[in-house]
Amino acid sequence: MSEPAKNPGQQPESFQPQKPEMMRALEEAQGQTEAQGASQATSSSGGSGSIPGIHRLINSDGGENYWFNGCAAYVMEALGEPDYDYWFFAGLTGDNFAQVFARDHFRGNGVTDYRLSEAGGHRFIEDVFGTCGYASAFVTEKQFAADKGTYLRMLTGYIDRGIPVIRHRWPVSSNQWGWGVFVGYENGGETLLYITGDKTEPERIPLEEALFDAAPESQQSESGWIFVGEKKEQKNLRQIYRDAIINLPKLLTAKTDAYCFGSAAFRAWAAEVESGKFDSIKQKEFSSLAHNLYIVYVVNVATNSGGGWGFMDKAKELNPDFTFLEEVRRQYRTMGLLWWSKYKADDGFPEEYAKLHGGLPDNLEDLNAGIFHCKIKSLQNPKKRAKVVAVIRQCADCMDEVVRIIEQGVKET
Repeated sequence: MSEPAKNPGQQPESFQPQKPEMMRALEEAQGQTEAQGASQATSSSGGSGSIPGIHRLINSDGGENYWFNGCAAYVMEALGEPDYDYWFFAGLTGDNFAQVFARDHFRGNGVTDYRLSEAGGHRFIEDVFGTCGYASAFVTEKQFAADKGTYLRMLTGYIDRGIPVIRHRWPVSSNQWGWGVFVGYENGGETLLYITGDKTEPERIPLEEALFDAAPESQQSESGWIFVGEKKEQKNLRQIYRDAIINLPKLLTAKTDAYCFGSAAFRAWAAEVESGKFDSIKQKEFSSLAHNLYIVYVVNVATNSGGGWGFMDKAKELNPDFTFLEEVRRQYRTMGLLWWSKYKADDGFPEEYAKLHGGLPDNLEDLNAGIFHCKIKSLQNPKKRAKVVAVIRQCADCMDEVVRIIEQGVKET
């Protein structure tokens, strides 16, 4: 999920993605049937269609907080790829493993949003599907609007074949934000059926509204449509998981002038709180700004403290020599305690940690600096703030350990 940037940056570079063979074939087929007057999707009477088995995109109550991964899983489900589910993509992208921090303005909730906010960020999305053996293309809303007939035939053709189309929209209103999938169309495509978030039924969006990009020219993250094309090759699932784990240290130490991941993200976040950035903000004002300025980072650590377990379990199942992943899991579990001591309190880990360390650590929720209990005074009062900063820096230490454990473990395998 994503929200508007408060200080828009530079527009990503323009690009003209190559259309996968499946998409070119689809266009040709649609063109032929249209010429014969048999194209339901674009006939004068209008047509309608929807993919089978429409369901909700994500389950936020279950920790599915990075919506691109829900979109990707939705498409792969339609393509008959059960191995590529939400948790697979959340691990593959790094969303469920990396803490993020923006040095300039709000960039979204995780790695995928951050990568897409860069110039040429569409390539990150295409690489994700490429890892799964599929061709794909990111088509901007401006491109779609400039050649609406072609892309509308592609979209309706995808739907007719039971394949959803992913949409990324840098938000302009509460029901238009973030990631979602088009699952159907009406009136020849002039009305689109769209699923996003936890909604159980699709909403109906006029095509012209779906194409209206109200973001300013300087908007950092570009709106667009993602068409996942033909399967290029069968990938080795074991190798995908193995490579993802091996590449984690690189991801967790990534830094740019605009943002950073991993332990650097925790330390930059701690330094920002410590600097007194929030000192002049009143509680009422903070309530409207809290998510973008602060709580998004708490959600990040809370989600990731348990979100990557399934990916690590599968990686270890497919790669039995990756025994070090249990140590990695312990570091993420510790970060869970630093967020909230009640998190997964029934699994025995809090007691185990307390016995080993002589008690449980301070945590952000109990310090009124978490997701559910966040008071501006906790970030303003010097004594309270010092405790909050100390907790965040402990998380950074855990992330350093994750990198160390993986690098050492990989060397020894």
